[in-house]
Amino acid sequence: MRRPGSFQQVPVSGRLLLPVLLLVAAASIPAREAAAAEPGPALFGARWHVTGIGDLAGMPLVLLLFLAYLFAITPVFNSVTRTLEAEADLFGLNASGQADGAAEVALKLGEYRKLAPGPLEEIIFYDHPSGRSRIEMAMRYKAENPGPN
Repeated sequence: MRRPGSFQQVPVSGRLLLPVLLLVAAASIPAREAAAAEPGPALFGARWHVTGIGDLAGMPLVLLLFLAYLFAITPVFNSVTRTLEAEADLFGLNASGQADGAAEVALKLGEYRKLAPGPLEEIIFYDHPSGRSRIEMAMRYKAENPGPN
């Protein structure tokens, strides 16, 4: 039995966020120590008029680096979300037993979304399962669970 507020109730994406934040914080410690050890500005500080670690003139660079990090990590978060959505689709199939209805809904979603994206396209841009994979999942469920559908 789960206790309220237990770790198991945090979604997978939330459980991944904490280690990522800890890694970012740990990576910034050597930079802070180096900045404290050297009184002058680091690499490009003089040319960019950044006088120290607390200078707001360095904020655009920090934001640029953070945005580059988010851009690089987006496929990972999309894959986690896509996996959770596929599990939710399976839960719905198990609850309703209507594999044909789930396939029809996936076809209707295909009116505004590509049904069969390429593998790289799905990894980078899709945070939900593609229509093709949802239809395959519904038909696999129907084949494995014969009965009224």
